[in-house]
Amino acid sequence: MTQLDAIARSAAASAIGQYGKAITFRAMSQGDYSVATGTSSQASVDTSCKGVLDGSRLGYKFGEGMVQAGDFSVLLAASALPSTPAPGDKVTIDGYDWVVIANRPTWSGDQIALHEVLVRR
Repeated sequence: MTQLDAIARSAAASAIGQYGKAITFRAMSQGDYSVATGTSSQASVDTSCKGVLDGSRLGYKFGEGMVQAGDFSVLLAASALPSTPAPGDKVTIDGYDWVVIANRPTWSGDQIALHEVLVRR
């Protein structure tokens, strides 16, 4: 970890923790495949954290073809999450589940300080 990592990750966690909205991040993972049923289970890990919601300029940030009407971006402090957000993970905001479509990490040196995730209902 570089000195900038320590400063940027701390600043991101502090600002989002103070001004962000309470959310739940749900990291999804594939479980075991059952030959008998032909299905695989999914496991999840929930983490309570805070995020900053933004609905502006999403096409510029994520690419015009990826964004649909009603999408949001959620800015999350990397240090508050157990894993890197990936497509298929979920974010619960005000009781509504949103699915992660894409992630734009912001690096502070050797580590990620922020995740800006595109979410969709």
